[in-house]
Amino acid sequence: MEEEVKNGIPSDHIFIGGFSQGGATALYAALNSKLRFAGVIALSTWLPMHQRVNEYLQQSESKFTTPIFTGHGDSDPMVPI
Repeated sequence: MEEEVKNGIPSDHIFIGGFSQGGATALYAALNSKLRFAGVIALSTWLPMHQRVNEYLQQSESKFTTPIFTGHGDSDPMVPI
């Protein structure tokens, strides 16, 4: 992501996302990055270290405005709803 920003793409024009472990990685990256993203798309996933989410959000007020879409079906045997 930092490489894309170095190449001239503003971070607030970049969406990050993933499915399952990739979704967890996208959520974690968005909450821990110094960059502000256009949004996060996370499917059939979970929020890593969810006990610290308030701490993550307090690090930067701009993260409160980053849209996050999460979606989950009812037939995923690995990640419960």
